[in-house]
Amino acid sequence: MINRKRVIICLIVFLMVFQAQTASALTRQDAPDYFSRDLETNSRPMAHGRNPLALEGLSDEEWQGIKNQVESNLHITYLKASNTDRGDWFGGSVAISGNTIVVGAYQEDSNGVNGNQQNNNAEDAGAAYVFTRDGQGNWSQQAYLKASNTDERDKFGDSVTISGDTIVVGAWGESSSATGVNNGQDNNNATWAGAAYVYDSFEGNPNLYLPIIFR
Repeated sequence: MINRKRVIICLIVFLMVFQAQTASALTRQDAPDYFSRDLETNSRPMAHGRNPLALEGLSDEEWQGIKNQVESNLHITYLKASNTDRGDWFGGSVAISGNTIVVGAYQEDSNGVNGNQQNNNAEDAGAAYVFTRDGQGNWSQQAYLKASNTDERDKFGDSVTISGDTIVVGAWGESSSATGVNNGQDNNNATWAGAAYVYDSFEGNPNLYLPIIFR
């Protein structure tokens, strides 16, 4: 005798995973074959709207009620960079703390001069993007982070992390021979020596992250 409560709990979890995967796959226009293969091999009963637990005693009405309830509570947020471009690898690294998300794009190509995001003058320099969530649960981009010594192939944003109002961004391809904290960084005498950059939100304002260089 199958425990009805356990069946329902398992079904809810299964539904949430399926719906999340479906929404994610639908946004990926570059891989339709994988999406259709998953539907056919792994989730055929659900793909055709049938009750997958009918044989276990779950009525069609119960199945539909649970399915409707789960679907109505699912919400997928789709984040994109403010200067989306091919090959940037936006999402190559992500971190979240409370209502703030940091997303790295370690092959973004802007040189970061005066905050200009639209040029591609520094190949694979990298960038990081800060998104915050308001009281209604809506996400929006609040900051665009670049290294203070932006240079080609630095891979800034290959790793990101956040704790409270402080963000740390790694750049393993950065090539300065500087040592310690906040010392000279304007040379390329040590190829791919690497660096880490610390940003603090000014008085908690997510629109203004001030860089603190940390090597």
